[in-house]
Amino acid sequence: MLKNNLLKQIFREILSYSTYLNIIPKPSFRKDGISAIVRVYNEREYIEASLNSIKDFVNEIIVVDTGSNDGSIDILNELSHKISHLKVFNYYNRNLWEFSNFALSKTSYKWILKWDADFIAIEENENWFSEFKKWLYKLDNNRYYYINPTLIELMGDFHHQFYNLKFRKDIEIFTYSEEIKYVSIERWIENPIKIENCNKKLHVKMEAVKIPKFYKILEYNRPIGFHLNIKSAERHLEGYFYLQWLAEKEKTKEDIYSYMIRKIKEEWNISDIKLAAKFYMNYLIKNLEPYNGNLPKTIIKLSEKSPYKIIYRDGKIISRTDILF
Repeated sequence: MLKNNLLKQIFREILSYSTYLNIIPKPSFRKDGISAIVRVYNEREYIEASLNSIKDFVNEIIVVDTGSNDGSIDILNELSHKISHLKVFNYYNRNLWEFSNFALSKTSYKWILKWDADFIAIEENENWFSEFKKWLYKLDNNRYYYINPTLIELMGDFHHQFYNLKFRKDIEIFTYSEEIKYVSIERWIENPIKIENCNKKLHVKMEAVKIPKFYKILEYNRPIGFHLNIKSAERHLEGYFYLQWLAEKEKTKEDIYSYMIRKIKEEWNISDIKLAAKFYMNYLIKNLEPYNGNLPKTIIKLSEKSPYKIIYRDGKIISRTDILF
């Protein structure tokens, strides 16, 4: 396996120079700059802070609202009057990868940054994001790149993290070409809920970017921002079931909420969504530990307004403010 991976890496490295032989067109057909693509569904809590955090570092922001009903679209429309290079689109009743490909089709710059509405780019003190941009622009202009930068993960509230997930690498930036696109993938993942009657593995469908073989794959290990995985218990519950629902959608023909209600009855013997959300959130917070790093001013301001606070008793996490029984 290690030998095969090494051979693949060598093969990809060689192909990444194929632009010099005119086998692959050089990535000079697009303007230099960064297009950020952002998929939005009910993200009113952080969307304004998220977009404001990148507006000065990218050349355009392509936002695709996928059917928000929490006021996110009103915030986006208001922001579009303040941020001249923000373009807002509505694109409903599709799958994750279709939303991303639609956003990709609306971009016009060389670099594509796939950004989420709960990501916050950080510039204070150490100039995290601008340093990343300088590094990016020093790469060879004649080659194609796919890069996974790093984000610090906050979970539960603004002062905690999962003990085994302190950084995220699912943020993406890549050179645009007509060959790169998002596709669906199916896989089995470990179930975070460890109770009787629950499956140990979950069958899920998610999106992934299909990277052409002539792209050089890089990492950028210095953090460029934070991922605020700090949501209502109901949103976390929906996230738990959403990828499972995608994997079964064609078979069940149910909408996401009907699917959730059926599954919580079958697996947890609970018939109320709010009760199920509290039940699920209580499992999540047991896996948290304090975040020991410094928080920038942008995130401190968000934390001060947040209704979500982890509650301790006798030195142990017992609950969160929104799920007290």
